[in-house]
Amino acid sequence: MLALAAYAVLFCRITIILVFALSLIGKLRDMRAFIDTVRDFDLVPRQIGRRVAQTVVVLEGVVVVSLLVGGWFQIIGFGLALALLTIFCYALISVLRRKMSISCGCFGPNVKRVSMYDVIRNGVFVICSVIGLILSPIASAPTLIETVLFIGMATAWVLIWTHLDEIATLFRFEPPSLH
Repeated sequence: MLALAAYAVLFCRITIILVFALSLIGKLRDMRAFIDTVRDFDLVPRQIGRRVAQTVVVLEGVVVVSLLVGGWFQIIGFGLALALLTIFCYALISVLRRKMSISCGCFGPNVKRVSMYDVIRNGVFVICSVIGLILSPIASAPTLIETVLFIGMATAWVLIWTHLDEIATLFRFEPPSLH
């Protein structure tokens, strides 16, 4: 049972590191576009959009560093990831409910419009954060070989979930609606 907990935490830890690192890099590559995205979401006053965007980027960096360091920092990383992902889900749902046609900007600037797939993707990462948060206190440290194997699995997992909308389009799945 403890080995299963250790593997679950390792998988979730690597997954959240990858997701937040990709997100952070995408935003830092064009910070101006991310600031515009925050303002376009129209959830905070426009004049504090820059500060909110900068705060998000810093907090995403804290998630990555905390999870890389491990130990009790790992619990902070999972908790902060859970909080950020929950806020992001709220923001995405808000955009969908208001029928706004804007880009998500989750992984940097792009032309893809916010869809229910973005909410589903974030929901999966919320679950990873919750699992990591709950099981971290009882999980043992992984070996190097386990870590290497789980990096491969988590990378594939992240690639699938971060491209969910494209995969669904390929197979012509319609996203669930909010109505």
